[in-house]
Amino acid sequence: MTAIIPKVQTPPFLLRSYRAMNPIRRWLDKRLTTFTDDWVGKFWEASNTPFNKFGLKIFTSFRCGHSLWLVNMESEIFHVTGKSRENEKPFSTIFIGDKGSLRYLVFSLYGSNEKTVVPMGRCFYWNGPKVAIELSGQADVIILEQSTGNRWKPDQGDWVFSPRRVRMVMDIGPGCDVGLIHSQLKARQHHNYQMVTKKGYFLEVSRKEEDFAYFYNRMFLPLIQNQHGDYANTGSLEYYQKMSETGSILFSCLPDRGRVAGTIVLPRNRVLYGIINGLLEGDKELRKNGALSSIYILTLEYAVKHHFSRIDIGEVAPLQTNGLYLHKNQWGFHAVESPWQTAEWLFWIPNQSQSALEWFFANPFLVDFAEWGGENLGKIY
Repeated sequence: MTAIIPKVQTPPFLLRSYRAMNPIRRWLDKRLTTFTDDWVGKFWEASNTPFNKFGLKIFTSFRCGHSLWLVNMESEIFHVTGKSRENEKPFSTIFIGDKGSLRYLVFSLYGSNEKTVVPMGRCFYWNGPKVAIELSGQADVIILEQSTGNRWKPDQGDWVFSPRRVRMVMDIGPGCDVGLIHSQLKARQHHNYQMVTKKGYFLEVSRKEEDFAYFYNRMFLPLIQNQHGDYANTGSLEYYQKMSETGSILFSCLPDRGRVAGTIVLPRNRVLYGIINGLLEGDKELRKNGALSSIYILTLEYAVKHHFSRIDIGEVAPLQTNGLYLHKNQWGFHAVESPWQTAEWLFWIPNQSQSALEWFFANPFLVDFAEWGGENLGKIY
């Protein structure tokens, strides 16, 4: 089935005017983002007082606002067809939003199955709901990207709101010491903990720029490419080497092999941020022998010894079945809302499509961050 190009289109002269300002808009957004990100981080990392909560709300709202008006005011419309990764049934999607989100969503819904992605036009942000309604008979599910906190809700069918990502953190209490951390890890991850301690993994800390290059090329790239293949988002070596100015690499080492795994960490105020992990040449045997598990244990030890009150090990998809979420949760990390998120997704099943409902039944979102409506999805939340 081929979707019909929507009639709700933004007048060409408005789009041309908006695009003509693109260099200026991007320049201004980049500088505002640097400014707001810094202040969001300061309030996010500070103690949980009413003043800091208020400051965080002000700067997150400002960040969402300038991101919308300067970058995301124009939405792109795509029609995706293929077979669902969940049940191999034909599955059709309309996506309205930032093209940068499309690749991840297509992979989540269709996996490695063959699919077709067809551009359908553009519209201004405020016309997104009208386009969704107009195309509601053309797809099994409609995904509408909206600015955080600015939710349009359909009045029919089943729908669920979710943030694009959530952060995984662990809070370290004032009375926590290395002994307590070890007892908790032993209880949560008994097998992995025993394997790591038996093999004698130990920590080596480096801030040398050449070690960042070694870590990136020999550990990070092989690991992420093995895990995600063509969908791997690696970033550049130069980006991570800049982190040597304030960050460190925590190398996990074996007595007989030296460095076998590692993680880049950035300290900011009371929070230790885990940025990326790596495994030497992506070696499966090292993984089986606990090299990646050792990163968690050694990082927790490092955080306690250096008196951090929180460890933040990055973002995951907010799905109850997401492998990365489940893995990090098993180590004691819990999900929290990301203050840096500027947009969220509405997933709308307007016509009770069975193939769409089966995907959402099999992949429920984290309840603490989702809002939903409809007779069918209400059964799983």
